[in-house]
Amino acid sequence: MIENLERTTSPKTIHNCHTHIFTSDHVPDRVLPLGAVGWLQQENSAKRLRKVLKFIDPLTSAWYRTFGDPSRTGLLSRFGSMLELSDCRTHDEIFERLALQYPTGTRFVALSIDMDYMGAGVAKKPFLEQIKELAALKQKIGDRLIPFIGIDPRRENLLGLVKEYIDTHKFGGLKLYPSLGFFPNDPRLYPVYEFAIERNLPIMTHCGRGGLHFHGEPQHTTNLEGEPLVGRSNTEFAWNYTNPQAYVRLLEDFNNLKLCFGHFGGHEDWKTYLRDHQRGLEPHQQSWGSQIMNLMHKYQNVWTDISYTAAARELHPLIKVLINDPKIGDRILFGSDFFVVRAESSEREFSIRLRGALGEDDYWKIAMTNPSRFL
Repeated sequence: MIENLERTTSPKTIHNCHTHIFTSDHVPDRVLPLGAVGWLQQENSAKRLRKVLKFIDPLTSAWYRTFGDPSRTGLLSRFGSMLELSDCRTHDEIFERLALQYPTGTRFVALSIDMDYMGAGVAKKPFLEQIKELAALKQKIGDRLIPFIGIDPRRENLLGLVKEYIDTHKFGGLKLYPSLGFFPNDPRLYPVYEFAIERNLPIMTHCGRGGLHFHGEPQHTTNLEGEPLVGRSNTEFAWNYTNPQAYVRLLEDFNNLKLCFGHFGGHEDWKTYLRDHQRGLEPHQQSWGSQIMNLMHKYQNVWTDISYTAAARELHPLIKVLINDPKIGDRILFGSDFFVVRAESSEREFSIRLRGALGEDDYWKIAMTNPSRFL
């Protein structure tokens, strides 16, 4: 009923600035342990796994309620919901699942990710096939889809590839994912940044402690403060590449690069911000949310989105306050992180719950007004 009402009465256009619609065929075979990627590529495999997770979920939920974190009850069932899309074999199928949960005319930024160099094996369909399929979908459905091309400094002729997909295939921006094994200020990326400034292209970068990370040997031995990282896990080492402090040099070199920090640092860092005193700490000691706010205050070309992070309902009051902050509120974007956010809630639940918490004015500010300027 709500969807039908919006379809007929709303003259406004929602912009979801952070989604993913790649399939399990585009993921390297060792991203998940025990050969799980290959298993998920088999027909109906995700459906069988969801049944298993649904069966054991009450047991794990009871444990979390009694001994662990109560917010993690139902976690396996939610993870099963995310795996539901593993049965989709094309961008078209996944996009249809996404679009049906929003009013007609909603526009979606689809972020491609270059996973070919993360050291996690080989994808059934590597990156060049991923973006080729994304370009075909863009040609089919037009302006409702705004693809961003993933950029990795280790790819040969990166600038030529970017120019081809911006000029010929009408991609709308660039996607950085530094935790796959590189710093955002890698000199090999600078020609691409110069092209982005020339064309006024927006860049979305991953900035949260979760998500993908490199699986090979680290290319650097110290963190940003020069402290040794020997013996650290790849997950923890990847934070070194994604840390907001890793962008300071880049922002000094390119003060007119339109850069958006996806996830606003992540929900765990925002919980730290609410819980702990931040003033007086060195920048690298502050929560990532605080660090991003500091960068937004200093650099007018820095943006952020609330994708996935806003699935934590206890953060909605803080998000509302920040949207009304005159210094940064005009540079906050709506995004969901589909399909990953399905581990926390359905897409429709995420969007409507947030809209109800923020109210119409603030919701449309981040879902239409701000994105129209960013994009």
